[in-house]
Amino acid sequence: VLGNINNFDTLILMSGDSDFAALLDTVKVQKKRVIVMSTKGHISKELLDRAKYINLKKLKDQIAL
Repeated sequence: VLGNINNFDTLILMSGDSDFAALLDTVKVQKKRVIVMSTKGHISKELLDRAKYINLKKLKDQIAL
């Protein structure tokens, strides 16, 4: 991700794992927008504090096959 930092405006993370908190901090320092997509109950507080959150269950109708 960081090698391509100048090639995007928004990072979309599809995980709720708090291990990604440091990555989000690093990307946000570069003035990039961060969106986290996960399901309720499977997203860490650390990510909720750092990014806009989208609940994947609310998109179920749009992404279901």
